[in-house]
Amino acid sequence: ILKETFGVIVYQDQVLKIVQAIGGFSLGQADILRRAMGKKQAKYMEEQKVAYMKGAMERGVKEKVAEQIFGEIEPFAGYAFNGAHAACYAMVAYQTAYLKANYPAEYLAALMGAYIDNTEKVVNTIEECERLGVTVKPPCVNESAAEFSVDDPQTIRFGLMAIKNVGKAPIDAILTAREKGGRFVSLEDFCNRVFAEGLTSKSVIEMLIKAGTFAGITTNRRALLDILDDCTAAAARGAKDSKAGLISLWGDEPSEDNAAVRGVSISETATTDFSRGELLGFEKELLGIYLTDHPVKPFEMELKRKFKTMRIDELKETQPNQDVMVGGMITAVRTVFTKEGKQMLMVTLEDTTANIGVTCFTKIAAEFGKWVIPNAIVAVRGRAQHRERIGKGAAAETEEGGGGGGSVQIEVIASRIDQIVPDAMAADAKAREVYVRVDSSSRTILRMVADAFRGQEGGSPLFFRIETPSGEYTVRTKMMVSPDEVFLDGVRKMLGGGGRRVWVE
Repeated sequence: ILKETFGVIVYQDQVLKIVQAIGGFSLGQADILRRAMGKKQAKYMEEQKVAYMKGAMERGVKEKVAEQIFGEIEPFAGYAFNGAHAACYAMVAYQTAYLKANYPAEYLAALMGAYIDNTEKVVNTIEECERLGVTVKPPCVNESAAEFSVDDPQTIRFGLMAIKNVGKAPIDAILTAREKGGRFVSLEDFCNRVFAEGLTSKSVIEMLIKAGTFAGITTNRRALLDILDDCTAAAARGAKDSKAGLISLWGDEPSEDNAAVRGVSISETATTDFSRGELLGFEKELLGIYLTDHPVKPFEMELKRKFKTMRIDELKETQPNQDVMVGGMITAVRTVFTKEGKQMLMVTLEDTTANIGVTCFTKIAAEFGKWVIPNAIVAVRGRAQHRERIGKGAAAETEEGGGGGGSVQIEVIASRIDQIVPDAMAADAKAREVYVRVDSSSRTILRMVADAFRGQEGGSPLFFRIETPSGEYTVRTKMMVSPDEVFLDGVRKMLGGGGRRVWVE
């Protein structure tokens, strides 16, 4: 039976032949055994094992040998394919491995495009990009294609089609305008040119701004939104005049009315941008993921150090009812009531890898409910509950004999909840002051630092140590920040110079 594969069980067909030859099973009985193994149904497997052992004894096979053979085919049959399918899968596996090894950016870009509706898989793919040294850049009106694209061998650019609430027609208009006239230099320029191509929806442009696609023009999204009405109104008038064949005396403007918006600059608005939390909220809402940062990242070290938390995506490796400790941000809370009228809480918890459902029964809801609020960073102790997800996908998977009989849904039954934010605030009070040393000649760096700290709300005042030709001066800003080490390390990398540029006293 195993001559073709040199004594190694490779194909599902071989498992069926083994139980026929040794256990005396008919072809139908062998298939029943395969199904039982594929579904991990212990009751049916035990019944089939009894029949197999009985048949083996009748054929003169020693009990120990029969037991050993069954032990070898039992785990194998849980994930096996027939010969024809195995050959096809082997070819696909080899081709995929070749692409990933030799063209990692192209392969991972295509993978994210295929997974665009599956947030968890996109997040996992981005993590794989980081592991392989491939950078994933956010969407940009001047750089992005419709789909995920490769800027260079180590860089993937987010596609415009991945932005929610922005359809194909608006994206076609953007790409056509860019192809005809080159890069967009301002929001006014963008509106004038895309209106001429048929993109006249202000709400779509608003989504593009919130998604950060104009970061190459300005990083201040609130300022862009402040002038959006003027820009779209002028663009609409210009498009209308062009259609009517109206031109100015000089022939370079559709009408004098359109000049009203010319010269509207971002700096003139003097608008403070959205907070870091708000910007990340836009990212999650419109891209489906946190791409440039994650609200949980500043707390990861504290969660691991103090609570020994595991990553949420690691829960799939747990056993049913295993004690677990996970940490993350609460993204949704739903209150339900028992038949007795007692309150329970159904919570969604998210970390940088995935999200998980957490059930707080009546006693836990009453004791720890004060911590269970949206956007709170918490550590949850409980036990992992495994439930088999029944559906067409599971049935199809089982037919092939793989995947353990379909996917398993995991949730956590909470026994304790701790909030992490108070500890961060205590660290603020202890740290007192955050200092950043910058060169007075670089206003760009000053602006970058201010933008980075904006939204990092906390209890510690931010000071700039400004170096000038005549000496060093200390300036206290109005910003109160949180001196989280993970975040500060990011600022240090941005500035260079390590601890000499950013420190806490």
